Amino acid sequence: LTVGSDGFLYVARASGISKISPSGTVTPITATFTDESRSYFDNAASVRMGLDGNLYVLDCNNGRIVRMSTTGANAITFAGSTTGITAHQDGTGINARFTFPIGSCMDSNGNLYTCDVNGYYIRKVTPAGVVTTVAGSGIRGFTDGVGTYATFLGPTFIALDIPQTSLYVSDSTAIRKIDLLTTNVITIAGSATGSSNVV
Repeated sequence: LTVGSDGFLYVARASGISKISPSGTVTPITATFTDESRSYFDNAASVRMGLDGNLYVLDCNNGRIVRMSTTGANAITFAGSTTGITAHQDGTGINARFTFPIGSCMDSNGNLYTCDVNGYYIRKVTPAGVVTTVAGSGIRGFTDGVGTYATFLGPTFIALDIPQTSLYVSDSTAIRKIDLLTTNVITIAGSATGSSNVV
């Protein structure tokens, strides 16, 4: 979920997005797709509001990020597949591919970061739709290291620190930290074999 600059709360649900007013009125948003045949959400898992006032929705099973207005108008595949193909490929817009984009956060410049969980990657999407891999080798594992030399067990949730210099990733039974300048990945809590219980 995310609080938009308009003061409304936007919540991702499996079939789309709901909008909640400051007074608590809940309104489902119907997305009107304009650019391809895959005109539905298949497990919308996360939503952010961009600097342009549009919503950016992580459509997991369709392997894409959808951009649409807060009313659902002009919904398009901003990045990823228009046909539901899931894979790992850096690129721009519909030339990029995601395996299963799930958790997300956005910095003050409008860059979106997401956990591409089935590929064990952390990805970055710029406001221009340029998709790059920040960290992860594509092989499941638990290795600290720089960029694509690091491995993840199953990254799902992601947050940006206040100085916007580091990402924090919930990776199965551990918390990993990524330095955005160097892309160095370290483990700050938990382990590969630890209990999933919170202590």
